Amino acid sequence: MELSSKDGGKRQKRSVIGRIATANLREGERYYLKLLLNHVRGPFSFEDLLMVNERDCQTFKEAVKERGLLESDNSISECLREAVLFKMPSALRNLFATILVHCDPTDIRKLWDTYCEDMSEDFRRIHKYLSDTQLQCTLKSINYFLQSMGKSAGKYDLPKLNQCRDENVPTECREIIEEKAIQVSEEDFNAQSKLNPEQEQAFKIILQRVDFGRAGLFFVDGPGGTGKTFLYRALLANVRSRSMIALATTTSGVAATILPGGRTVHSRFDIPLETSEIIITNMSKQSGGAKLIRKAKLILWDEEPMAMRQTIKTVDRSFGDIMDVDEPFGGKIMIFGGDFRQVLPVVPKSTRVETVNASLVRSYLWPKMEKDLTNKKYESKDRSSIQ
Repeated sequence: MELSSKDGGKRQKRSVIGRIATANLREGERYYLKLLLNHVRGPFSFEDLLMVNERDCQTFKEAVKERGLLESDNSISECLREAVLFKMPSALRNLFATILVHCDPTDIRKLWDTYCEDMSEDFRRIHKYLSDTQLQCTLKSINYFLQSMGKSAGKYDLPKLNQCRDENVPTECREIIEEKAIQVSEEDFNAQSKLNPEQEQAFKIILQRVDFGRAGLFFVDGPGGTGKTFLYRALLANVRSRSMIALATTTSGVAATILPGGRTVHSRFDIPLETSEIIITNMSKQSGGAKLIRKAKLILWDEEPMAMRQTIKTVDRSFGDIMDVDEPFGGKIMIFGGDFRQVLPVVPKSTRVETVNASLVRSYLWPKMEKDLTNKKYESKDRSSIQ
């Protein structure tokens, strides 16, 4: 059966190109693939895209260069021009800062002149007749994003940034501001008065290290329902209520939603998907994430048994580099938690022995951890608060 149009005639057949997902320059090969799809007509396969002048290119970036699509800053300008259509001004400024840091544009001032109005649209509404204020607010916002990546606007060919103090301009990096903005609920703050004896003992031992600024590695073990999350929330609330920074991270995204301000460890610490015994995280020592780690008084890592021991070593090496301290995790107070009775690291086609060897218990850090802080069934005054 063939469908007809509203007027009874046959529907015309024509070639239609569907929507191509957006990508920015920081995404590497994904961006260059998108660039090829936008400019190469009628390719039948990825091999067609990689074939340029009867020469097989090894990467999409190489193919883009061979086709002359990266001449000058055309590809960067195209990325920004596309982003203008759907991104808010703040997101545009963030993208512009990312391009400055990671893409090395040749004519930064030309890019600035072309997209300055789009990036300052929100400030133009606030400061209608103050053009200089609009300019400075836009520059300060871009500098704010640059500083979170370890750079500053003064290193680039941009209009001069007024260095006078402005109460409306944040002095801390974005990551620290976001952590300090996490609200401590009354329920979590009152949880410390509802801990059972085992939880209270762990609570006091950990906070004693925080108060005296001493390093510590802890592992909170226990099956589901024994009150691990209740203890975590009490610890986080106590530290944060004293205007200190406590980071809540987990191996899985689902567990991250349970903790206030929770993030996955890969997201928080910029861990590569493929880890080994020798690499460190992608976080530079000047980045906002590194500054946040230096400020943190306590770092929690829940569902840790799911992580590969190589991932844990990657974070350990990176923290030592950031803190310039030759101690486990750079001398930070680390709380690991989870249940080895549940999900262990996923090792494809592995035996039981290989799976165990990939877990924390085979790490050089395992003997250095204080364990069995809470190992009895939760008996708090408010049992409905468990996890």
